Amino acid sequence: VFKIDINRVEVLKAIDAKKLSRFVKGALWYGLLVLAISTLFFEYKHAFLYATLGGENLIQTRLHNAYLSGIPSQLSVGLVFCSKIIAIYSGLSLYKKKIRSGLSYMAVAAVFASAAGDKAPVLMCLGIGSISYYSLKGVKISARLFFYTGLIGLPAVYFLTFLVVGLQISELSIVDFNVYLLSRIGVGQMAGTFEAFSIPRLSGDFYWHAIPFASLFVDYPIYDKQLMMAVEGYGLHEMGVKNSLFISEAYGMGGWPLVFASPIVVGFSYALGVKLLYEFFVYFFDRSVAVIYALPIYILTSALT
Repeated sequence: VFKIDINRVEVLKAIDAKKLSRFVKGALWYGLLVLAISTLFFEYKHAFLYATLGGENLIQTRLHNAYLSGIPSQLSVGLVFCSKIIAIYSGLSLYKKKIRSGLSYMAVAAVFASAAGDKAPVLMCLGIGSISYYSLKGVKISARLFFYTGLIGLPAVYFLTFLVVGLQISELSIVDFNVYLLSRIGVGQMAGTFEAFSIPRLSGDFYWHAIPFASLFVDYPIYDKQLMMAVEGYGLHEMGVKNSLFISEAYGMGGWPLVFASPIVVGFSYALGVKLLYEFFVYFFDRSVAVIYALPIYILTSALT
């Protein structure tokens, strides 16, 4: 039912399609329009620019954008959505030896991704572009690959992450940064799931979060957010949410029965979502757009957390 037949020849043909190029340029102009509207008509700040040029704290600016700017969530999500479309196309352009075009698209994607102030979208843009490039070029496993990855790739990612975290934490030392990495990437990505079950189940109408566009009409609580407040003691606008995949959300909405059923629900929804998005792209844009973007865009925009 959910099968989609795509081969390498069709992918290579899709890259050169004019409708694909127009789709990407449309995303670029839409992103610029959203950024302009957000900064001119709402109290929205480009977090990374304010942090690097204005000296403001990145975390405070990010929280301001999320909770106090008044920007509709559809606009902020649209900006990140555009950044991913453009980052994928940057890798395709580099594969076609269009170096200047590929790097330019990546720069624009980074500007869009860094607007809200989250670290992950910025690093994700680089990862998406690289995956897009190497998925076509291929990767030959060799000693040279491990050498260059260890000598150049990993240190570059480490240094870039250090710079980004340094915008959040003043006077950041290497030791503090290493501790941060261990706690953030290690414990920080797993603790939410265990903490959800280590305290009494929180009460609230958490099921609203599963209904599309419900936030337009109802100011409902989100379990991951309430969990962060309950466990860490933060206020509503002082910190983000607890990473717990989809498990704590399921626990908050339906208790243990929904916890055990949630992997099946999520797996089915992913398969259905990719198929529907593919058909949507084919119908409203072009098959070339569907071939390139249906799978990665759905996965990248459907966060498991």
